[in-house]
Amino acid sequence: LAAEGAGRRHVFIGVGATPEDRAWLVGHRERHGTRYEPVFIQPHPSLAREMTRIAREERGTFYPSAAWTADGATLRFHFTQDRRIKTGQDGLFHHDRRHRGATNVSTVDIARIFREH
Repeated sequence: LAAEGAGRRHVFIGVGATPEDRAWLVGHRERHGTRYEPVFIQPHPSLAREMTRIAREERGTFYPSAAWTADGATLRFHFTQDRRIKTGQDGLFHHDRRHRGATNVSTVDIARIFREH
């Protein structure tokens, strides 16, 4: 993160981002006058539309992908389907007592994301 006044910008990179991340962005803007450029990474298909909208409104970027070591790989993504923990336990590694659904997702190279943003 760098000072905005020096021609630099603040960047928030949210791996496993959720709509609740917007409250953090807004809070910093309101309390500290700091605007972050959000970079959201979230492969969960049910969040894609809302995360796209939030990224657009906050002048950021949304990757509907799983963070990984390479772009464009296809991985199996497992869902909890638990209303209490929402997406907090979703992930690439299956757990038989936690995950009840899965789908294939594309990946994004997290190192590249850090370099580019």
